[in-house]
Amino acid sequence: MFGAFGKITSEKRIGPILRAVGALVREGIDARLLLVGDASDYPSLPHESAAAGIADRVHVTGFVQKQTIGGYLAAADACLCFAGRPRTKRRRRGCNVSRPARPTVISDLAHTVDIPERVAIRIDLLDEDEALHRAMRRLAEDGRLREDLSRAGHAYWAAHHTMDVMADDYRRIIRAAAARPVPAPAADLPPHFTKDYSELARTIARRFGVSIDVLEAGPEG
Repeated sequence: MFGAFGKITSEKRIGPILRAVGALVREGIDARLLLVGDASDYPSLPHESAAAGIADRVHVTGFVQKQTIGGYLAAADACLCFAGRPRTKRRRRGCNVSRPARPTVISDLAHTVDIPERVAIRIDLLDEDEALHRAMRRLAEDGRLREDLSRAGHAYWAAHHTMDVMADDYRRIIRAAAARPVPAPAADLPPHFTKDYSELARTIARRFGVSIDVLEAGPEG
């Protein structure tokens, strides 16, 4: 049972996943896919599942409450965590599925470079279909590999991605940032990097004789 979690969109690489599961089934592997999330933005899912020959092997839960996600994670033998944009939430999702100790497959992208190879199998997007097929076949056939990745992933999550560790990192970075002088913006930066987009609020406030700029208001403002 392979599982993918979160809102079902094309950036989660659902198409390549369906094709890989289909290839495994044709090779005689009893592979199934669990999609845990809202599929309303992926209307082609039934057609693509049928085209891959696995319509009866794809289970879509729809939106689930967060307190039930643990049960779905426990039901999966391996997790497929792909994302196309460098957002912290998405990057950490690959680590979060390691919490219940499940082997994980991730995209080999710049914003996942800090996740060690011992923790997850990385997929080269330039050879995505074949690389994903190979990775999923290895996980389906090699129980020892699943155990090793699960153990390493859980240890990595516990050391680097718990809420306590994240809170400590925030405190450390905030202290370091507060101790640094405010940098002057470079002259060649585009406007959306230098403007704070508060001029309209300042204009409205000035009509009432109020300054909303701390530097303009002074120590008593």
